[in-house]
Amino acid sequence: MLVSDKVGVTFVNTVIGRGVLNGVINLSFSTFNFTPSPDGSQVEVDPAISCRLRMDKICAIQLRDVMNELLSAIEKVETDAAMGIDSSKAEGLSPKQGREKIN
Repeated sequence: MLVSDKVGVTFVNTVIGRGVLNGVINLSFSTFNFTPSPDGSQVEVDPAISCRLRMDKICAIQLRDVMNELLSAIEKVETDAAMGIDSSKAEGLSPKQGREKIN
């Protein structure tokens, strides 16, 4: 693995903020901390900002297109599963398909 490939990964649950300033798109994501109430009777979803992204329009368009493609793939697998179809065998897909290296 290259040194340039060693970047932290942050899991996020929701978009907590968004905006545009001077043509730059700003997104803030949060991760839920599942915090028990003081008496322990329930767990509260406690969002904490965990990641901020800033990007230009070209990057935002690329992100939109990639997300649409990936979400469509997930929805197809979910639909096939609901219908009892194993889409990985039906189409000869390998588990690593769609994990191309991004430069």
